[in-house]
Amino acid sequence: MELDNIQSVWQQYNQEIQVNVKLNAEAALKQKVQDGLKKVLAYRIIEGAIFIVIISGLVDSIKAEPAFTAPIVSAGLLCTFAIIGLIGSIGQVVMISKLDYSRGITRVQKQLENIKAHALGVFKLILCTIPFWMAYFFFGFKLITGFDIFPEVNSTWLMSNLIFSGVLMVAVAYVVSQLSFKNMHKKWVNKLVTHAVGREVAEAASFIEEIDNFKRD
Repeated sequence: MELDNIQSVWQQYNQEIQVNVKLNAEAALKQKVQDGLKKVLAYRIIEGAIFIVIISGLVDSIKAEPAFTAPIVSAGLLCTFAIIGLIGSIGQVVMISKLDYSRGITRVQKQLENIKAHALGVFKLILCTIPFWMAYFFFGFKLITGFDIFPEVNSTWLMSNLIFSGVLMVAVAYVVSQLSFKNMHKKWVNKLVTHAVGREVAEAASFIEEIDNFKRD
Protein backbone atom coordinates (compact mmCIF):
# COMPACT_ATOMS: atom_id res chain seq x y z
CA MET A 1 0.00 0.00 0.00
CA GLU A 2 2.80 2.38 0.91
CA LEU A 3 4.56 1.60 -2.40
CA ASP A 4 1.33 2.33 -4.29
CA ASN A 5 1.06 5.70 -2.55
CA ILE A 6 4.63 6.56 -3.42
CA GLN A 7 4.03 5.63 -7.08
CA SER A 8 0.82 7.66 -7.15
CA VAL A 9 2.55 10.72 -5.66
CA TRP A 10 5.44 10.30 -8.06
CA GLN A 11 3.13 10.07 -11.09
CA GLN A 12 1.25 13.16 -9.97
CA TYR A 13 4.49 15.02 -9.43
CA ASN A 14 5.77 13.91 -12.84
CA GLN A 15 2.57 15.11 -14.52
CA GLU A 16 2.86 18.49 -12.80
CA ILE A 17 6.46 18.80 -14.04
CA GLN A 18 5.37 18.00 -17.60
CA VAL A 19 2.56 20.56 -17.41
CA ASN A 20 4.95 23.21 -16.09
CA VAL A 21 7.49 22.40 -18.80
CA LYS A 22 4.80 22.77 -21.47
CA LEU A 23 3.53 26.02 -19.97
CA ASN A 24 7.04 27.45 -19.76
CA ALA A 25 7.83 26.37 -23.33
CA GLU A 26 4.55 27.85 -24.56
CA ALA A 27 5.24 31.13 -22.76
CA ALA A 28 8.75 31.28 -24.23
CA LEU A 29 7.42 30.68 -27.75
CA LYS A 30 4.72 33.33 -27.33
CA GLN A 31 7.38 35.79 -26.20
CA LYS A 32 9.45 34.99 -29.29
CA VAL A 33 6.39 35.62 -31.49
CA GLN A 34 5.71 38.96 -29.82
CA ASP A 35 9.36 40.06 -29.95
CA GLY A 36 9.66 39.13 -33.64
CA LEU A 37 6.47 40.95 -34.60
CA LYS A 38 7.51 44.03 -32.63
CA LYS A 39 10.58 44.23 -34.88
CA VAL A 40 8.41 43.87 -37.98
CA LEU A 41 6.08 46.59 -36.69
CA ALA A 42 9.04 48.94 -36.16
CA TYR A 43 10.40 48.15 -39.64
CA ARG A 44 7.03 48.85 -41.27
CA ILE A 45 6.58 52.15 -39.40
CA ILE A 46 10.05 53.32 -40.51
CA GLU A 47 9.36 52.05 -44.04
CA GLY A 48 6.06 53.97 -44.11
CA ALA A 49 7.80 57.14 -42.96
CA ILE A 50 10.38 56.77 -45.75
CA PHE A 51 7.60 56.32 -48.32
CA ILE A 52 5.90 59.49 -47.05
CA VAL A 53 9.14 61.45 -47.48
CA ILE A 54 9.60 60.03 -51.00
CA ILE A 55 6.01 60.85 -51.98
CA SER A 56 6.35 64.40 -50.63
CA GLY A 57 9.56 64.91 -52.62
CA LEU A 58 8.02 63.56 -55.81
CA VAL A 59 4.90 65.71 -55.43
CA ASP A 60 7.09 68.79 -54.90
CA SER A 61 9.05 67.91 -58.05
CA ILE A 62 5.83 67.59 -60.06
CA LYS A 63 4.53 70.93 -58.76
CA ALA A 64 7.83 72.67 -59.54
CA GLU A 65 7.78 71.63 -63.21
CA PRO A 66 4.91 73.22 -65.15
CA ALA A 67 5.71 71.43 -68.42
CA PHE A 68 4.47 67.90 -69.19
CA THR A 69 7.88 66.28 -69.62
CA ALA A 70 9.25 62.74 -69.38
CA PRO A 71 10.74 63.35 -65.91
CA ILE A 72 7.35 64.58 -64.67
CA VAL A 73 5.56 61.55 -66.12
CA SER A 74 8.25 59.41 -64.50
CA ALA A 75 7.77 61.21 -61.18
CA GLY A 76 4.03 60.51 -61.42
CA LEU A 77 4.67 56.80 -61.97
CA LEU A 78 7.20 56.65 -59.13
CA CYS A 79 4.76 58.49 -56.88
CA THR A 80 2.14 55.85 -57.68
CA PHE A 81 4.61 53.07 -56.85
CA ALA A 82 5.52 54.79 -53.57
CA ILE A 83 1.84 55.15 -52.64
CA ILE A 84 1.38 51.40 -53.25
CA GLY A 85 4.34 50.74 -50.95
CA LEU A 86 2.94 53.12 -48.31
CA ILE A 87 -0.48 51.44 -48.41
CA GLY A 88 1.27 48.10 -47.98
CA SER A 89 3.25 49.34 -44.97
CA ILE A 90 0.16 50.84 -43.33
CA GLY A 91 -1.76 47.63 -43.95
CA GLN A 92 0.95 45.58 -42.25
CA VAL A 93 1.07 47.94 -39.25
CA VAL A 94 -2.72 47.73 -38.82
CA MET A 95 -2.81 43.94 -39.16
CA ILE A 96 0.07 43.35 -36.74
CA SER A 97 -1.41 45.81 -34.24
CA LYS A 98 -4.71 43.91 -34.31
CA LEU A 99 -3.10 40.58 -33.36
CA ASP A 100 -4.84 39.34 -30.23
CA TYR A 101 -2.96 36.54 -28.49
CA SER A 102 -5.78 36.02 -26.00
CA ARG A 103 -8.25 34.81 -28.66
CA GLY A 104 -6.67 31.40 -29.13
CA ILE A 105 -3.96 29.82 -31.24
CA THR A 106 -6.23 29.13 -34.22
CA ARG A 107 -7.26 32.78 -34.43
CA VAL A 108 -3.65 33.98 -34.20
CA GLN A 109 -2.61 31.47 -36.88
CA LYS A 110 -5.29 32.82 -39.20
CA GLN A 111 -4.22 36.41 -38.54
CA LEU A 112 -0.59 35.55 -39.26
CA GLU A 113 -1.58 33.82 -42.50
CA ASN A 114 -3.45 36.97 -43.51
CA ILE A 115 -0.36 39.07 -42.72
CA LYS A 116 1.80 36.76 -44.82
CA ALA A 117 -0.65 36.82 -47.73
CA HIS A 118 -0.89 40.61 -47.55
CA ALA A 119 2.90 41.03 -47.53
CA LEU A 120 3.24 38.69 -50.50
CA GLY A 121 0.56 40.60 -52.40
CA VAL A 122 2.35 43.92 -51.87
CA PHE A 123 5.64 42.34 -52.94
CA LYS A 124 4.01 41.16 -56.17
CA LEU A 125 2.77 44.68 -56.87
CA ILE A 126 6.27 46.06 -56.29
CA LEU A 127 7.72 43.47 -58.69
CA CYS A 128 5.25 44.69 -61.31
CA THR A 129 6.99 48.10 -61.26
CA ILE A 130 10.27 46.62 -62.59
CA PRO A 131 9.31 46.88 -66.29
CA PHE A 132 8.87 50.63 -65.77
CA TRP A 133 12.56 51.03 -64.97
CA MET A 134 12.88 53.90 -67.47
CA ALA A 135 10.78 56.04 -65.14
CA TYR A 136 13.56 55.71 -62.55
CA PHE A 137 16.15 56.55 -65.21
CA PHE A 138 14.52 59.69 -66.63
CA PHE A 139 13.51 61.11 -63.26
CA GLY A 140 16.84 60.20 -61.63
CA PHE A 141 18.81 61.82 -64.44
CA LYS A 142 16.77 65.04 -64.14
CA LEU A 143 17.08 64.99 -60.34
CA ILE A 144 20.87 64.57 -60.40
CA THR A 145 21.82 66.75 -63.38
CA GLY A 146 18.83 69.09 -63.66
CA PHE A 147 18.67 68.16 -67.36
CA ASP A 148 15.79 66.44 -69.20
CA ILE A 149 17.55 63.83 -71.32
CA PHE A 150 14.41 62.45 -72.98
CA PRO A 151 14.40 64.87 -75.96
CA GLU A 152 18.03 63.91 -76.64
CA VAL A 153 17.60 60.15 -76.82
CA ASN A 154 17.39 58.66 -80.30
CA SER A 155 14.48 56.53 -81.47
CA THR A 156 16.64 53.38 -81.78
CA TRP A 157 17.69 53.55 -78.12
CA LEU A 158 14.12 54.25 -77.04
CA MET A 159 12.64 51.44 -79.13
CA SER A 160 15.23 48.89 -77.99
CA ASN A 161 14.56 49.74 -74.34
CA LEU A 162 10.81 49.60 -74.85
CA ILE A 163 11.29 46.09 -76.24
CA PHE A 164 13.47 45.26 -73.23
CA SER A 165 10.70 46.54 -70.94
CA GLY A 166 8.26 44.28 -72.79
CA VAL A 167 10.54 41.29 -72.15
CA LEU A 168 10.71 42.29 -68.49
CA MET A 169 6.91 42.39 -68.35
CA VAL A 170 6.72 38.79 -69.56
CA ALA A 171 9.43 37.68 -67.11
CA VAL A 172 7.82 39.51 -64.18
CA ALA A 173 4.39 38.13 -65.08
CA TYR A 174 5.82 34.59 -64.91
CA VAL A 175 7.58 35.22 -61.59
CA VAL A 176 4.46 36.77 -60.05
CA SER A 177 2.33 33.82 -61.24
CA GLN A 178 4.71 31.42 -59.48
CA LEU A 179 4.92 33.30 -56.18
CA SER A 180 2.57 31.29 -54.01
CA PHE A 181 2.75 29.43 -50.72
CA LYS A 182 1.77 26.34 -52.71
CA ASN A 183 5.05 26.55 -54.63
CA MET A 184 7.32 26.77 -51.59
CA HIS A 185 8.92 23.47 -52.63
CA LYS A 186 10.70 25.40 -55.39
CA LYS A 187 13.91 26.87 -53.97
CA TRP A 188 13.77 30.20 -55.80
CA VAL A 189 10.11 30.68 -54.89
CA ASN A 190 10.86 29.78 -51.28
CA LYS A 191 13.61 32.41 -51.10
CA LEU A 192 11.51 35.15 -52.69
CA VAL A 193 8.40 34.41 -50.62
CA THR A 194 10.44 34.28 -47.39
CA HIS A 195 12.01 37.61 -48.32
CA ALA A 196 8.59 39.09 -49.16
CA VAL A 197 6.89 37.88 -46.00
CA GLY A 198 9.83 38.66 -43.75
CA ARG A 199 11.92 36.26 -41.69
CA GLU A 200 10.37 37.46 -38.42
CA VAL A 201 6.79 36.88 -39.60
CA ALA A 202 7.71 33.45 -40.99
CA GLU A 203 9.36 32.52 -37.69
CA ALA A 204 6.36 33.83 -35.74
CA ALA A 205 4.06 31.58 -37.77
CA SER A 206 6.41 28.65 -37.10
CA PHE A 207 6.46 29.38 -33.35
CA ILE A 208 2.65 29.56 -33.26
CA GLU A 209 2.54 26.16 -34.96
CA GLU A 210 4.90 24.78 -32.28
CA ILE A 211 2.60 26.17 -29.56
CA ASP A 212 -0.34 24.47 -31.23
CA ASN A 213 1.60 21.18 -31.27
CA PHE A 214 2.37 21.59 -27.54
CA LYS A 215 -1.33 22.01 -26.81
CA ARG A 216 -2.22 18.93 -28.85
CA ASP A 217 0.33 16.70 -27.09
